[in-house]
Amino acid sequence: MEIGKHNTYLPWQIETDITEQNERFCQSIFYQGNGRFGLRAVLPGDTYTSENHGAYKAGGFEYIKNGITDMVNLPDPLRLDVFIDSVPLSNIGSKQILDMKRGLVTRTWETDQFSCTYSRVVSFKEKDLTGHRFFMKVKKQLSLFVVDAIDDSVMNLPINDDQTVENEESLGLLKECHFSWEDGVLTMKGNTIHDTLTFTYTKRFGSSVPGNECGSQKRYETELSAGSTFFLEAVVSLEGNSLEWYDFDKLRSESEEALSLFWKEHDIILSGPVEDQCAIRWALFNLKQNEPEEGLSIGARGLTHSRYKGCYFWDTEIFILPYYLYTNPTIAKNILSYRIGTFPQAKEYAASLNLKGARYPWMSALDGSEQCESWDTGKCEVHVTADIVWAMDQYVQATGDHAFEKKNLVEIYLETARFWASRCTYIAQSDRYEMLFVKGPNEYGGVTKNNTYTTCMALHTIKLALAATKRGELVLSSEERAEFEAIISKAVIPYSDEEGTYLEDDLFPLQEPFDLKAHKTSGKALYHTICFDRLQRYKVVKQPDVLLLYLLLPEYFSVEEARNAWALYEPITSHDSTLSWGMHALIAYKLGLQEVGEQYLRQAMFLDLEELMENTSGEGLHIGSMGALLQAVLFGVMGLSFSGGVSASPSLPPFWQQIESKVTYKGERYRVVCDTKGSRLEKISLTNDEMSSILNLNA
Repeated sequence: MEIGKHNTYLPWQIETDITEQNERFCQSIFYQGNGRFGLRAVLPGDTYTSENHGAYKAGGFEYIKNGITDMVNLPDPLRLDVFIDSVPLSNIGSKQILDMKRGLVTRTWETDQFSCTYSRVVSFKEKDLTGHRFFMKVKKQLSLFVVDAIDDSVMNLPINDDQTVENEESLGLLKECHFSWEDGVLTMKGNTIHDTLTFTYTKRFGSSVPGNECGSQKRYETELSAGSTFFLEAVVSLEGNSLEWYDFDKLRSESEEALSLFWKEHDIILSGPVEDQCAIRWALFNLKQNEPEEGLSIGARGLTHSRYKGCYFWDTEIFILPYYLYTNPTIAKNILSYRIGTFPQAKEYAASLNLKGARYPWMSALDGSEQCESWDTGKCEVHVTADIVWAMDQYVQATGDHAFEKKNLVEIYLETARFWASRCTYIAQSDRYEMLFVKGPNEYGGVTKNNTYTTCMALHTIKLALAATKRGELVLSSEERAEFEAIISKAVIPYSDEEGTYLEDDLFPLQEPFDLKAHKTSGKALYHTICFDRLQRYKVVKQPDVLLLYLLLPEYFSVEEARNAWALYEPITSHDSTLSWGMHALIAYKLGLQEVGEQYLRQAMFLDLEELMENTSGEGLHIGSMGALLQAVLFGVMGLSFSGGVSASPSLPPFWQQIESKVTYKGERYRVVCDTKGSRLEKISLTNDEMSSILNLNA
């Protein structure tokens, strides 16, 4: 057991004492979900507001203005209010536990008057089901009044795209819900305000004393003597399905059994500090809790919060998907299926910008249309289109699924290549192609000219289209082929002979020196104290840009150029995105900079768990940063490589004795064990039953 600033860590559990200061923080880190639904951990005794509790559904969006949606905060299926001698039960002094092995969140109270336990589960087997149980043992006589309800008084709090703007104006996205009772089961039916989303709940109750059915609630009122006990439970289907055969114990045991299959195949087993093991498992657990079904993706905060309106960004393809490629490629395929499904909208978006081909939006949600309302980011941070195509190519390389590529991807290669060709500007005087008015991953660099990351990723897309043409899967006119080839050979990619590596863009040398240490005095991002307009003229990097390009397209770099890039950019990077730490850890390990890699790895492991950037409470969990962490563990610490086969070249931190994981490459399953002496690789032979379990789990 290891005690951190906020939590106590065990191999499979996180424990916290609830205080007035950490209530919102715990509502984030004790989140529960299963990829279809997600519930923030607002539990009995917490402060309920209209915005802080409820449920989120993957793909559950509604319009808040013309063309702009928000992820709907659905009615809270498990609101529980407890009154003891007419006094509301407080969360102060209670202890909270997340059991990742069982998928269970528990809160316990211990006073001189009573002891009680509240437990909640979101099912990993039947993904529409959730439930809770409350148990009390009385030490001194008391009166008890409990209300177990479906609470439809929830609201949305749409958050501005400008990260410096705090919105305090909530918005109702639900019409009036209708409740009915039949044979002790409560049913709720409802719609969102524009009928974009329809929902039905059914809720079945159980208790040790009779209760009264009243509207959306069931109420229990009783007098309890010393030594007596009380319990209640409820199981809810968030899709209105029958609950005839379910009680809390059945729900919990089925979910635990399904979760055990996940841990059997996807656990990363560490012999090392208990807090490190716990942090790695928590990242795995949260990816499991947010993994999408076919046709859906993972938002920047998953289903843990409606920050960024629940939208999907490049985070998913660049920071999360690579982990799935080599552990659970079915989930990677699900992520890509969303982009395949919204390809028609990408073509419409390019046309609306007076460009050819297909351009994917910076922020995407319900229907694949652009959700970003700021011009400089929404229209200029165009690299997302190349990021998505890069991920598609990575999927094909990892799986060898060329039939899927031919059927679904090559047309996307072509149309996105056409977008890039029309987005480039040909300069006749220099006979070069330039990329004007683009914003790279370093958003502090502003809207700039010839961002190296954007240009190189765009060229990668064009090369994929040409390769598909050579295979006979695409047909290009001789004029278009010549244009593609000319762009590849004549694109401007800024380079400094003096620095011995690539420049971020043409404006980078002109930016003013910046004293990062003097201004970066806390975990908060610089934009909270320095406006974006000023930041874009300083030589400071928000998150990896050229260095990220080294990870994604290493063929552009010699070893010396990559090390020079690290020497140039790492000292001026503020890490004002949670995506930055894990990727810097991975870059450092790939460059052989183990000591600094370990420092970044430690930051990445505890970004949310110890709220190192001071934004977990108010914004939910950073799912992309967890994907970056797991990339750093697998491809950095373990040194896993898949160039023509599976190999490992580990560099374990000093206090890690051994680490073990299972990976998948081109349909084969491997167990990899790394220790201080090297690595062992074992191909796993699966029985038919085991393969069936994995396929069912992946499905």
